Amino acid sequence: MDSQRLHTKDYHTNFNTEGYLSSYMFFEMIPSFDILLKEMISIFVQNKERLGHSHALEFGGGPALYSSFLLAQYVDSIHFTDYTPSNLKAVEQWISREEDAHDWSELFETILQEYKQQSGDRTAELSKWEERLRDALKKGGLLICGDVNAHNCPILDEKTNIDQYDIILSSLCLEDACLTQDVYKATVKRLYALLKHGGFILLTHGRNQSFYTVIDKCFFALPVNEQNARGSNGRSKFYRHSCQGCGKAT
Repeated sequence: MDSQRLHTKDYHTNFNTEGYLSSYMFFEMIPSFDILLKEMISIFVQNKERLGHSHALEFGGGPALYSSFLLAQYVDSIHFTDYTPSNLKAVEQWISREEDAHDWSELFETILQEYKQQSGDRTAELSKWEERLRDALKKGGLLICGDVNAHNCPILDEKTNIDQYDIILSSLCLEDACLTQDVYKATVKRLYALLKHGGFILLTHGRNQSFYTVIDKCFFALPVNEQNARGSNGRSKFYRHSCQGCGKAT
């Protein structure tokens, strides 16, 4: 691992949440972000009946809410976690409608229009979707998740969380959090253990990415591709290049 690339505890001191949200343009900075959104929406639309359950976990959501915006339309509550306190604060500001909260409406509207096109549902409204997201986050709660590279990681290793979630989603997170391929594989298995029987896990990754930048800081990323992800759980099924989804057998 390149010692110049920031990782783990560096997120507490060097990750600029406000700068990330104000200048990190997803469509410009993340290759094929539009394809990623379309694929995620496709998975949700195609698995609508299977995903209509109560309790979800978004693991490592960062300050970004685009994944939970979609997820909230299928579940009653979302347990939203991240490693960096400032990221959770930004989410709380949006939930509370604080004046300086980040405005997600433009990206949310893009997601909503794509959903309408794929699902044929023309009744969906931005304001109602946003309210459903706020309600789901309030019910599930926001919580700091620990370091996945550590032996004991809150959320992942609490016995009370085993078999608790109908859906687990982690988007563009694990490749940045896991320092080795072994940790990546172990983390996927730990997440899998939290699923209820018949539950569903959805992971999205950057492909073969070794770093990413926020303002003037360079952060470590673990190169992950289809082969790495497939090897993390023999029961996984790939829906697309950019997304991995697998179900827990009943």
